[in-house]
Amino acid sequence: FGGRILKKDDKTAKYINSPESEIYHKSNELYGIYFAKQAIAKYDKCYLVEGYTDVLSMHQAGIENVVASSGTALTHGQIRLIHRFTTNVTVLYDGDAAGIRASLKGINLLLEEGLNIKVLLLPDGEDPDSFARQHSASSFTEYLKANETDFIRFKTDILLKEAGDDPAARARLIQDIVESIALIADDITRTVYTTECSRQLSIREEVLQKEVDKRRIQHLRQQPVRERVARTGAPSGSNASSTLPPASQWEEPAPTQAPPPGFTPEPPTSTPDAYQPIEEGANQGSASVRRKLEALEANLIRYIVRFGDHRLFKEETPGPPPGIGVIEFIQRELNEEQIEFTHPVFATMLTEAIEQSVRPGFKPQRYFVNHPDATISLVAADMLSDPYELSKIHTKYATLPEEAEQLDELVPRALLELRNGVLEEIILETESRLKRAAQEKNDNEVMDLSTQLMALLDVKKDLAKTLGERIIVRQ
Repeated sequence: FGGRILKKDDKTAKYINSPESEIYHKSNELYGIYFAKQAIAKYDKCYLVEGYTDVLSMHQAGIENVVASSGTALTHGQIRLIHRFTTNVTVLYDGDAAGIRASLKGINLLLEEGLNIKVLLLPDGEDPDSFARQHSASSFTEYLKANETDFIRFKTDILLKEAGDDPAARARLIQDIVESIALIADDITRTVYTTECSRQLSIREEVLQKEVDKRRIQHLRQQPVRERVARTGAPSGSNASSTLPPASQWEEPAPTQAPPPGFTPEPPTSTPDAYQPIEEGANQGSASVRRKLEALEANLIRYIVRFGDHRLFKEETPGPPPGIGVIEFIQRELNEEQIEFTHPVFATMLTEAIEQSVRPGFKPQRYFVNHPDATISLVAADMLSDPYELSKIHTKYATLPEEAEQLDELVPRALLELRNGVLEEIILETESRLKRAAQEKNDNEVMDLSTQLMALLDVKKDLAKTLGERIIVRQ
């Protein structure tokens, strides 16, 4: 199934593998895993090398927790085999340029699977096979312990040497490092690596963190839900059979008035059909109102995810701290109006945001993007992306203010629109009951419901004036 050249020849491939067959799938095989698995579990560590003779020589040197990728590029299937026995991996590669490139390429795959990675680069011209034959078991073990290094420090050192004093090369280096850090699933581990990278590269941590969050959002939006569920566990109450559509495909309720000059357009705020819990048998009118209501709930959740750590009305309400938090304000207004979210995903996100907001340093963007529930994580990632871009003419002649600068107006308006949506649902339900009462010729109920409906329409009319809607008087 595979072989290794025994003499050094730069013009000949070092390893040769037979093609895939019904009995051999090299992408799912690790050489030596059968003999190494007990030692891997015992020491909670796996040494990963490139070829067969590397494994043989290290076993002879007394190091049994070692496996090889059989001279092929590392695959997800091979990594998952390791993950069954440990989360700690030290990658050993040759000290030549090809070995360095191979180690950097394989690290990202290991990170995606949630493993803790260390790297050991052998002296130039050596591979684990030759190095093991030149050293005793004890000296080889001591060398491994003394020279293995964290992957971030290793990768940064290697790329810094390549970049030199070239600013463009350093910029590419930072993007490369950010790409690797963004693949780490654990929030705490990712933050630690960001801090370490900031120190090594002499760049502000908040700048790096922002770039890491951007890349993570991109990865989450591109990643099928089923893949994320496979890594994080099946989320409760989520549909894991499809990917989340991009924000540009979400349905947005029709605007009630033209936005004023300088107003930043809001992104789409509805939910994908796969996640809409429309009741079976609902008529077209009620289903349309429910979809609009869920879109309005999504709009509020979007403000929580993007701006939940901001404060409103800081000038009107002196502190310390001045103003009121976005999440606290939304919670207070919903409680006063006795409004509860109808969509289960948004209801869960609201509840958790309220619970977490009392914790110092709570960052809703990071919390929800890294949420263990795949559906919540992907919804948050979509809400954090901005599908809108100014046209060239607007870019040339106008500058729209940042959305964060208008939260004092936007958040209260979003709450009023939700209240209006709830009112429309109640009016629709009351009209339906009134129709049934009239068909049944129940005069007393018709009178009571007519009075209720008139009162609701009066409230609707007042609310519409506040929102700036056109009022259509029913004849």
